[in-house]
Amino acid sequence: ADCRDAARYPFSLLTVGGARYLGSEREPGDGAGPADLSMASDVALRLGIADGSPARMTSPLGSSLVVTVRHDATLRPDVVVCERGGWLKAGQGVNRLIPDMVSAVGAGTPYYEARVDVEPLA
Repeated sequence: ADCRDAARYPFSLLTVGGARYLGSEREPGDGAGPADLSMASDVALRLGIADGSPARMTSPLGSSLVVTVRHDATLRPDVVVCERGGWLKAGQGVNRLIPDMVSAVGAGTPYYEARVDVEPLA
C-alpha cells in the first residue's frame, strides 16, 4: 500500500517529541495505557469521537493502535498529533505505524510522511 494514500488515510500523522523525553526514549512503566492523539475538534465530532474517547488509528502498513482522542480546536483538519515512542507492552508504540522510508533528496529520514485513518471504537 502507498504510505501516502490520502483518500483511504486522510490524516498526516505528526509524531512529536515530548518535552520530558530524549527522542522516543521513555522509562519502563511510563505512560501506561493508550497514547493520546490530538485532532481538530470539529473533525473528531464529525467522526463521532468525543473528547477523551477511545479510537483506533490505522496506517497503510496494516498496523493499528488504540488511542485516546483529545480535541484541539487549533489543529488543521488534515493532521493528527501523537507523541513518538511509547512501550508496546503498555499498548502504545506509535512508531509501528510509521513507514520505513528514505527521502528522495539527501537520502535522509522523511519525517511526517505517515498517513493514518482514525475511527471511533464501539
